[in-house]
Amino acid sequence: MHCLKKTVASATLPSETDEAYTELRTNLTRTKADLSTALSMLQKSEKAWMKVLSTAGAFSTAVAKYDGESPTLKKHLGDAAAAMGELGDKAGAAGANGLTPPDAPQAALVRRVKTYVSEIAAVEAEYTKVARANKEYQLYKKKVTALDKKKDKVGEEKLGRNYEKLERAKADHAGVLDRVKPTMERLWAARGDMYEALFVSYWLGVDVSLKAAGDGMALPRAFAKERQEGLVAKAAAGSEVALMHSSSSK
Repeated sequence: MHCLKKTVASATLPSETDEAYTELRTNLTRTKADLSTALSMLQKSEKAWMKVLSTAGAFSTAVAKYDGESPTLKKHLGDAAAAMGELGDKAGAAGANGLTPPDAPQAALVRRVKTYVSEIAAVEAEYTKVARANKEYQLYKKKVTALDKKKDKVGEEKLGRNYEKLERAKADHAGVLDRVKPTMERLWAARGDMYEALFVSYWLGVDVSLKAAGDGMALPRAFAKERQEGLVAKAAAGSEVALMHSSSSK
């Protein structure tokens, strides 16, 4: 009976669950949620840039329909429509991939982060095994504790059988944790690289979009800056009807 008491004492953990495992699980759940949100925002950013470029193309085509007497204005509007139309076509052809080619550095970074998120999801699939093993262990721990209190009525043979079951449950629980925790620890240690990879990927993508917009919009932007002062002065004078009456009264 002395050896049996020693066995149940050695099988007793200080808490219901492994604290390091619990903390890792909480941290990885939060990390997965953070990165998943950031990946979603990155995709939305790509779509937003595509919308900006395609809208600029549609706008330029609309105003290029000007049929007035100013050849200079006609030329600028036509050139802008051609340039922005080409940019809009490029954006439309890119489709869901955006302006970032599959072999671009930022695309490789995003793929790595997606793999990391899927690896966390794979680990999460093991949580049920940990919970099941822990439940079994806790069940026999409580049962042995209860039997030990009435050992004189239960008998040594029954106590021995339950002690053995407790040891097996303890070993199974420890074995599951030993398999899953190293992977969890490795994933947790790599989180900084993942956050940085997404940050860098986002701003590299912005740089690509800005360059595409800059290349296509350079001429119309320059024309707009050149013409703004005179047009703003006219706008400040009021409506065309007011200007007409003002001119006729002079």
